[in-house]
Amino acid sequence: LLEKAGMNEAPKTMDEFQQLAEKLKGNKVMGIGISGIGTWNMAPYFLSLGGKITDKENSKASGFLNSPESVKALEKIVEWNNNGYAAKSILGGEGSWEGFNAAHYAMIDDGPWWFPAN
Repeated sequence: LLEKAGMNEAPKTMDEFQQLAEKLKGNKVMGIGISGIGTWNMAPYFLSLGGKITDKENSKASGFLNSPESVKALEKIVEWNNNGYAAKSILGGEGSWEGFNAAHYAMIDDGPWWFPAN
């Protein structure tokens, strides 16, 4: 799927991810299937996009979880869903492995207990 989108390797930045997802969208393929419906599944994206859950001491969430940075990070994730970049797997849609195996998702994330498919 990456080759069809003109890429030789997986994206390394969020901007590259969005570019890939936009190219794939025309082929009815989503950029990524985010596994599961738990908070831990979305946390890497939320945090990578600048979201904050608590202060550095992990003692206060108010002012961090609802900070402008966190709101912006969540808005970006919602945008990915609305634009068809991220699959609805995190919202209860087709599972990440099922969508990946059916070539509906270009990429998935999971834990360190599995190895790459290619």
